[in-house]
Order: sequence, then structure tokens, then C-alpha cells
Amino acid sequence: MAMVSESIIVQKDDHLVALVYPDMDEAENLGFTDEDLENIMEQNRQNLNAQLPVFSKISAVRIRKEEFEKTPKKSIKRYLYRNAY
Repeated sequence: MAMVSESIIVQKDDHLVALVYPDMDEAENLGFTDEDLENIMEQNRQNLNAQLPVFSKISAVRIRKEEFEKTPKKSIKRYLYRNAY
């Protein structure tokens, strides 16, 4: 996906929400604003949802300003983000 460095999906009530850490280096090099990144992530969401079954569609994207916390072997600590949004 365009401009995505890391992402995870969490459940918020009955909806799936994507938490995304953009590729900030590339965004800065290209001169993208926060609004540009939001538009790109919304386009990513729409493209992904076009390929997914109805029960797996992502209802929203939340952009994170910092990387996800990781384990020593560089896996995202997903349990920390279950109730993030």
C-alpha cells in the first residue's frame, strides 16, 4: 500500500479500524502534509475494501505519528493496541 510503513487492524465495537504508521521519511521527501497523508490512507482503505468480503471491510484508518512498540525480535506488540481507539 502506498505510504504505509507499518499497520495493524483492531476491532472497535462492531467495526474494524486500521492503525497505520506512514512512511514518514518518504512523506517528508515528497512534501506531503497531514491532509495529503489522510487522503492517501483513505484511498488505500477504499482499494483494500474493494478486494475484501463484506465482513472484513475496514471502516476507518487512524494515522499514528510514532512507530508501534515492538518486541526484541521486532514484532509489533499487538496486545497494547486492542483498546487503542
